[in-house]
Amino acid sequence: MTAEPEELAPAPVIARQVVGRASFAPRLPELQATDASRRLAGVPALDEIAREPGKAATLTPGAARTLHARCVVVLTALLPALSAPVPVESTARDQERKWLRPREASTRFNVPKRWLLAHAAEIPGTQRLSRKTILFEEARLERWLERHKPRS
Repeated sequence: MTAEPEELAPAPVIARQVVGRASFAPRLPELQATDASRRLAGVPALDEIAREPGKAATLTPGAARTLHARCVVVLTALLPALSAPVPVESTARDQERKWLRPREASTRFNVPKRWLLAHAAEIPGTQRLSRKTILFEEARLERWLERHKPRS
């Protein structure tokens, strides 16, 4: 005869600060215990349920509530990491790009600087950094110039 796991009363909810906003998480006595004797018997670990989702169907309502509360605590703990800005990794293509100033582009492709500036809005890969600063992506400018030769 196996002993049924003891039912837990609904866990009290406490408010705490997470990244400047209030979040709510249940306080679980068994998560705060340091010794294994205070853990509930018969409640599988979250890893076991993740490996074998079919085990969730065999849980008692008390065990299901306990696991759900554990999930809420874990999700609340992960919230700051999930809401942090993700650093943008530059791809290999971005690292290969070469940007040219109008003077460099006119020398490289043997076209007048004024002509480049006059057609900058039409040229793909053009970056206007300010009213007086403009950059051309070398590879895209070269492809565009092959199709649109300036008239001398």
